[in-house]
Amino acid sequence: MSSSAWAVENTGGMELSSWLRAYPAIAIEAVSDSNFYWTAENEESVQGAILYPELELRGLIQKTSFNLKVEGAVSDYDNGSLDDFADSEVDFSFDYEANSRNTLGFRLNNTQSHDAFGTRRTRDLSDIDRELDEFTLDSGNFHYRFGAKEALVNLEYNFDVSSKNYDTNRELGTEFLDYDFDAHTVLLTYNNSPKSALAVRASVGNIEYPDTSPGLAARDATETRVALGAIWRATAKTSGRVFIGYLGREPDSSAYEDFSALDWDVAVDWRPRTSSQFELRTSRQTEESYILDSSFLNIERYSLLWRQSLGAKFIARYKLQYANITFENSEREDDVLSQSLSLDYLLTRRATLYSKYTYTDRDSSFGIREFDKQYFTLGLSWKY
Repeated sequence: MSSSAWAVENTGGMELSSWLRAYPAIAIEAVSDSNFYWTAENEESVQGAILYPELELRGLIQKTSFNLKVEGAVSDYDNGSLDDFADSEVDFSFDYEANSRNTLGFRLNNTQSHDAFGTRRTRDLSDIDRELDEFTLDSGNFHYRFGAKEALVNLEYNFDVSSKNYDTNRELGTEFLDYDFDAHTVLLTYNNSPKSALAVRASVGNIEYPDTSPGLAARDATETRVALGAIWRATAKTSGRVFIGYLGREPDSSAYEDFSALDWDVAVDWRPRTSSQFELRTSRQTEESYILDSSFLNIERYSLLWRQSLGAKFIARYKLQYANITFENSEREDDVLSQSLSLDYLLTRRATLYSKYTYTDRDSSFGIREFDKQYFTLGLSWKY
């Protein structure tokens, strides 16, 4: 057996052995938030610091590759300790290439996090001061791909499962936000040319809530998506995908009506020059609602990112985002517009000084839920 069969591609990091490399990283940010509690009136400005430690291990043994990543986030704000958080994420992925036509793998993830609403309006209750809504999100994925990269037809199958459980404020209502989710997705691609493919994508997902708030209907549902699309890598400058199809959501309870709508997922990347990049994204998404009398969130998202290198040391980014959020089976509808401008300065090969300014404005059919805010970040990151 040659040593190259065990070697990890040398793309930085710390070599632990011929088949394993480590990638430690850390970042620290000073942050300023002009409207920390997302309120329409009586805005409160808060400053603080956030530390982001990270360690990633990458391994490759013959036809098997794996990746283990551990991340953390710890904050300290100047408005007291109630809003300080300590989040973590552990992600493990494993892939095996049996032969040129068959690859399979799985991914496991554990996330300990919180809802970013602030204690005074946690889960939409603006007059309550309590600890953060902290939750545990466990998720997994199994994936299988049939067909060589140069084959005319490829088939991909994904099975996803996740479970979200709240750890705090359960007696105040977060127990009714716990849910379990599983989905089967199939993607069939026809490679009509070396740089483009036609595709069919279909998925069926099930959402179950273990507990239902008294007096409200159960929000369990089955969600179906079917879409036709195209994937292309036309030139070194342009690549993207377009999927258009059908989205349907059938609730288990007769208290909610069936939902159907046009479904789409569009992503286009354009590099007019090596120093410039534009990314356009738009899609219809669904999320579980944090308002108990809404069956789910129907979200239309649009975003445009411009990335520009300014010489050898500076990188600037501008991002424009818009989302229309409909709280289905409720009277609430939000429009959220966000703009951000960031600048990175490469101090060394491993260290970067960065700053970012973000302005967010939310209009809502519920006037009390409207707000605007400015968020500024100044940070220093280091990667081995």
